[in-house]
Amino acid sequence: MDLESKFTIGFVVDSSCDIAPELLEKPNVYVAPLSIHFEGESFRDGEEITKDQFYKKLTESKKHPSTSPVSDTQFYNIFRRSFIECDHLIVLTLTSIGSLTYKNALEAKSRLIEERQKKTEVIDTGSISGTIGLVLKRLYDDYECGKSFEEIVSRAQTLVKKSILISYVDDVQYLINGGKVSSLKGLFAKFLKISPLLKFSDGKPPENIGKVKRGEVQAYFDHVKKHVANNVSYDISFTHIKADEYVDKLVTLIKETYAQSNIQFIATTGPVLGTNVGLKSFAISFLPK
Repeated sequence: MDLESKFTIGFVVDSSCDIAPELLEKPNVYVAPLSIHFEGESFRDGEEITKDQFYKKLTESKKHPSTSPVSDTQFYNIFRRSFIECDHLIVLTLTSIGSLTYKNALEAKSRLIEERQKKTEVIDTGSISGTIGLVLKRLYDDYECGKSFEEIVSRAQTLVKKSILISYVDDVQYLINGGKVSSLKGLFAKFLKISPLLKFSDGKPPENIGKVKRGEVQAYFDHVKKHVANNVSYDISFTHIKADEYVDKLVTLIKETYAQSNIQFIATTGPVLGTNVGLKSFAISFLPK
């Protein structure tokens, strides 16, 4: 290790990642903020606007917000600052499908000249939200156990392919406003009070695995059981937007069905994803042990 370096490995995630609070306190975990654009103002996610402030504005505003990725220059600056304390970096980004964040991180890596002797690995997780938080926790555990950079990178590439996230969007109006579904399809679903379910797994594009009536938690969980085997032990995370009543029911169902598994954390979904899915939405992430 260089004399100036405090850590053999540093970890960088973008702010769409929802992670356990104790990991945010680690000095070698760095968060690259995406930006949120709201009524003519721009905010760096997590730095210039909190989750509570964002969701208050979301409910009060008549204009839908938009988001933009972490730029390559932002990543470059974060990488350079991180290298003051770290020998090498592992970077986890949200899925590259529909976001330029991964591409910009790669571009920033290519601009590192003085730090060529240090290693930077940028990994497209193919997922979002709590899945990235679970992967980061597992990698950080490996780091604390003394695993090498190469071992942890290999582990990360394996884990992202094994993860499963299944999301529930309570009100499709947010998907319409964000341009994620056509107005015609969205309005039809809204009229029927239907909530779509999406599955992120194997680094593939998100898969529409069905729909349920709004608020039907048991119907959602029935879909989960079709896609997540109950004879496997998992680390699990819940992320949600003011959907505590749903999460309470789901925690009970999880403990009954996946008794060998552990719920690692429950967190409020960040503003970047909240822009597209809105209030009362939630997701469960599963990472096999």
